[in-house]
Amino acid sequence: MFQTTTTLRRCTVATAVLVAVGSTALGLGTTAAVADTAPTASSAAVSTSSDTPTADDAVSDAPSAATPATEAPSADGTLAGSNAAPSASATPTDAAPTEARPVDATPGDAPTSAAQPAAAPSAEATSVVPAAATPAGTATVSGTVMRWHTLTADTSGWPADTSFTYQWQTAFAGGDPIDLPGATQSTTTISPVLGDLDQLRVVVTGTAPGQEPTAVASALTGPVAENPDMRWGYLGVRTGEATSGVQFSAQLNAFDGDGLQYFVSGGPEGGPDASVLPAGLTFAADGTLSGTPTTTGVIEFWVHTSTGTHPNGTEVSRYVLTVQPGAVTDMSVVIRGAGDATTAPTWLATSDGTVIHSDSPEVQTGDVTAPIRVRQDGSLELDALGFDQQDNVAPLEDLTWSSSEPGDTFTPTGAVDAVTLRFVHASPHVITARSGSVSVRFTVQVDPVPAAATSVSTTPRTPAGQLAFTGADPSSPLAWALGLMAAGAALVVARVRRRRA
Repeated sequence: MFQTTTTLRRCTVATAVLVAVGSTALGLGTTAAVADTAPTASSAAVSTSSDTPTADDAVSDAPSAATPATEAPSADGTLAGSNAAPSASATPTDAAPTEARPVDATPGDAPTSAAQPAAAPSAEATSVVPAAATPAGTATVSGTVMRWHTLTADTSGWPADTSFTYQWQTAFAGGDPIDLPGATQSTTTISPVLGDLDQLRVVVTGTAPGQEPTAVASALTGPVAENPDMRWGYLGVRTGEATSGVQFSAQLNAFDGDGLQYFVSGGPEGGPDASVLPAGLTFAADGTLSGTPTTTGVIEFWVHTSTGTHPNGTEVSRYVLTVQPGAVTDMSVVIRGAGDATTAPTWLATSDGTVIHSDSPEVQTGDVTAPIRVRQDGSLELDALGFDQQDNVAPLEDLTWSSSEPGDTFTPTGAVDAVTLRFVHASPHVITARSGSVSVRFTVQVDPVPAAATSVSTTPRTPAGQLAFTGADPSSPLAWALGLMAAGAALVVARVRRRRA
């Protein structure tokens, strides 16, 4: 009996320890479980017999160092330790977990659940629910499928406040679509390098607030038409004319497309360079050349066609602009005297009456007091020059020359608006050059030719019937002449006589 009782107690204690350890291992998180009521007889002691224990039993039943002691219930009915075994009548519904209390352990006590680490949260408690994908709408392409024309990506059926990104693609000869570099806007201009074997589409990616992005591709367009209406062709040449001082405008957009931009430069390559334009003109991105030119001449530059995906230009055309001088508003006359190109005296007469003298025709500035002077037997070369309002040299229309002295002559030299002036006599001559309402007047001092030195004849007059006096002795030659005549006459007589005999 005694042995059996001791064995049962030890089994009861061991069972309580196992229950406590097992509860901790299973994650129940309790350190002690107590019944709502006071412990029953079965929980306080386990016995297999009703006999009263003997003194030997009491000694034998005392706890030993190797056997954990079973603590008595506290005043409120809760077990202080975790070694008490649950009663046979305890169920999950009539027992509740209590807060763990520290237990005074002895060297022989078994570990309690208070020393165990807290259980880790389960996988279901830490998982994050992913955001839903943005509901897909539709993506379509509108526009003329032709070189230099613009296509537009259209969207519909997407959630409100959806943001979009775009990527245009091209498919060659029915192959897989590939991205067009730089074509990431809602519109794109068809490059001139595409042709009738190319088709396009757009991939639209929509992202609604708080949702994941969704990508939708449009259907492929039809083949690209290669030949847009060209105003003056690939590498074409166009010419224009402008007038200095007069408002000018010309459209230089070379192709009939949309979404095109233009810039000018000095050659078929390179970036924008507006310095190649004539002074006073500007060039706009839409291809408009406009302004009021102030210089004359022939100016050549290149027009580059660019798109949003080809900002540096893809096609070039050449433009040649001729700027003519404006109407004549002023004129001058260059006056050259005798001599070569480096020694001839030169004067410059202006419309305000100023006359400037120079010893060199190449430098028409000098002494304003030196008069224009020439001898009567000399001549002057006159060159008339016209100027427009911007001081550009302008041709003179209906130029006329006149002199205050009738008889002076103006002979064209062959050069434009140039004549040679000769004078009829010595005196001041006022010369006038006139073109329309503009004129130049200047005075030429014509000096007389110095008289040449002459000799006077002293030959005496010969009386009638006498030979002129020669200063020779008249007797000698006359005697010789008479002698010769006499000899001749004798000879003639002698010949006549012979013929008759």
